[in-house]
Amino acid sequence: MNFPYDEIVRDIKIGHEIEFRYKGKLYGTLNVEEGFGLGEHNKEFVFFKRLKN
Repeated sequence: MNFPYDEIVRDIKIGHEIEFRYKGKLYGTLNVEEGFGLGEHNKEFVFFKRLKN
């Protein structure tokens, strides 16, 4: 399934969590009050602060 970049960005901004495969590994995003996380499935996530518009 192809998922256009602009739709990924939109979905993350509105709070959706996304799982995807990249080079055979499963990754995902997490939304938390302060921002969002990105990481490999069942491993430690890296968190980023949400930018204020």
